Amino acid sequence: ERGAVPSNGCQQRHDPQQLALSGGDVETDAKAWRTREARTVRVLDAVGTPPTLAIVEPDSATVLVPRRPGADTDWFRLAVDLTSAVGEVVGSAVTGAVSGPVKRRELAGAGALARELVELARRMGREPAVYQLKDLALPFQLSRATAGHHYLGDCLLPLDPFPELMETLDVYLHHDLDRGRTARALGIHPNTVNNRLGRIRDLVGLDPNCYEGIMTLGSALEARRAGGGTSAY
Repeated sequence: ERGAVPSNGCQQRHDPQQLALSGGDVETDAKAWRTREARTVRVLDAVGTPPTLAIVEPDSATVLVPRRPGADTDWFRLAVDLTSAVGEVVGSAVTGAVSGPVKRRELAGAGALARELVELARRMGREPAVYQLKDLALPFQLSRATAGHHYLGDCLLPLDPFPELMETLDVYLHHDLDRGRTARALGIHPNTVNNRLGRIRDLVGLDPNCYEGIMTLGSALEARRAGGGTSAY
């Protein structure tokens, strides 16, 4: 396949990991793209120990990183190094997601998971980094197309005409329900925070001061982000 880098003796290695990468500008000039593609596969092969197998596309790559039996290499550190090296080639920060070491029969599922995680991280506006499932477990679960997911997304609809309420809710939850810190982050008086939280309760029917309301509202915000909706406000 285009951009594939064969690794020598790959058939003798076990428990490879899959790394999905996304980022950088899409190169439309064919000659420039070929040059960048060649540089990318060279740097992936140089950093990987043992060499990697990579399929490089104009705006993404999928990398299979073989391991020798008994190797003590930090597989996550290797994923970070590979991602950083690709970022140097494309000239911008790259987001990656790694499946972790798996058996060969699990490669297809692991690759799909890595690609879904990297797309989820970008859709949610996460900082460029290398993510694992444990980093995105909640939004990953909330992004599943279920009746519960649709309910969570819809329960915030009454707040859409009031971006200041959506912003206040997001900041309040991310400041551990501390009204003082929320007020300082928003540049408003703490009483204004209280008033806005009261309006949220009245509009949505969920109290951001109680356990059930906090859990449901927080999950609703994460479900929106995971589904590609507004970041929160």
